[in-house]
Amino acid sequence: MSVVTIFEKIAENAVRNNPVQDGDYMGSDGLIYCGKCHTPKQSWAPLPLSDKKWTAPVQCACRKAESKRLDELKEHEEAENRRRKCFVDDEMAEWCFANDDGRSDNHAMQVARNYVKNFEKMKMDGIGLFIYGDVGVGKSFMAGCIANALIDIGVNTQMTDFTAIVDDLWENDDRNAYRRKLNDVALLVIDDLGRENDSKHIRGIVASVLDARCRSKRPLILTSNFSPKYLLEAEDTALRRIYSRIFKLCIPVEFKGVDRRQIQMAQNAKKYHDILGL
Repeated sequence: MSVVTIFEKIAENAVRNNPVQDGDYMGSDGLIYCGKCHTPKQSWAPLPLSDKKWTAPVQCACRKAESKRLDELKEHEEAENRRRKCFVDDEMAEWCFANDDGRSDNHAMQVARNYVKNFEKMKMDGIGLFIYGDVGVGKSFMAGCIANALIDIGVNTQMTDFTAIVDDLWENDDRNAYRRKLNDVALLVIDDLGRENDSKHIRGIVASVLDARCRSKRPLILTSNFSPKYLLEAEDTALRRIYSRIFKLCIPVEFKGVDRRQIQMAQNAKKYHDILGL
């Protein structure tokens, strides 16, 4: 069988795999058109090593639209799967830039947007953020916005805290595998650094997790009620050493604002004052 004949057979098979449907018709150019969207389902193409042409199958407009819809559905399902794996609390899935009520620290939130926009550069350099500020101002929300935005564009992200990490390590038979899992994600977000119990055992876990992440040179985002200065003056030498390494890779961003929890508490008291007979 000649090479030309082989190409002809391939062309025939391609056409056979793109069958004519009811309502399809042949146009004046000799090509089959879709009976639904009236766009070509074929195109003329030169047959390799020959002066002949063949009708190569192409997607009509409605077939392209359906393929696009299925691709978008698949991307959405994959993003939602990444989101479920990312957060320890379902509420965090709603922490996104679109849901910012405008009361957040505008400068800090712009830093968050810029971080997402330039994540590939940040990832390459292993640069993360250290978001700090008073209780309830919105630090965790800012970190969640970054995580959700990156999940939407296909970045594997994990957001957790050391309380959850300690619990997971306690329940996990293969602790080394769990630690590797934390290091494998493109971005690790650890919320509320410093809130965990202050014991030698817990400090050891904190130090080992942070040290491994720093050594992996993969970006890390931390939120904390404590300032960099406070952490760098920690009494524990091992922690102080790790914090020093962290601030070489995590850029401090102060998040300013009012305590939203206090505002919510006042709003609830006002709303239910008469109902509860306060």
